[in-house]
Amino acid sequence: MIHTLPDELMLLIFQCLQINTRKTRINQVCSYWNLLNEEFTAWVYIAFPASPYYSAIFCDHHLTYLARQWSNAHSINLSHLHSLTDDGLFFMAIEATRQLEWLDLSECYQLTDRTLEYLGRNIAHPRRRNKIEESRIEYSGLKCFKMNKNEHITHVGLSYLLPSSPYLRILQLSDCDELTDIGLQLIGQYS
Repeated sequence: MIHTLPDELMLLIFQCLQINTRKTRINQVCSYWNLLNEEFTAWVYIAFPASPYYSAIFCDHHLTYLARQWSNAHSINLSHLHSLTDDGLFFMAIEATRQLEWLDLSECYQLTDRTLEYLGRNIAHPRRRNKIEESRIEYSGLKCFKMNKNEHITHVGLSYLLPSSPYLRILQLSDCDELTDIGLQLIGQYS
């Protein structure tokens, strides 16, 4: 029965277990769970708490340093880090987008269309990722992108990001005042 659950749900269940249990006991249940556990340990989620402290101190220099450690990141949440600029995101786009599926840059007020250009040029192409069922293809690539409350994003930035993200399913751009009808047409063209 448990083998009928989707891999993603199993990984969420594994996340609730203590680290020692994940490292020792899951691998002993069966070969399927052992492979799932290997997949789980390769999955990385990075987020910073939405607090004035992080918003004030976190800057491009920190992102440049941390991006080297994030090459396996599937999800990165940098929302509310107000001092990030395009220069910091440039390095992250090169280092940490190989497996990136989910990215939140909401309320990073200084980011512009250049960030979307960097992401569009560096997002990994879809590839076979699932070790468990070789016959099943799971495409990686950007699936969720959030950049709410940004007044510098225009249709120009979207023209870089959208063509390189064929599996993008969630796009949140609320309160982006510079997006016009041209931007909405691009979204419609690539959805």
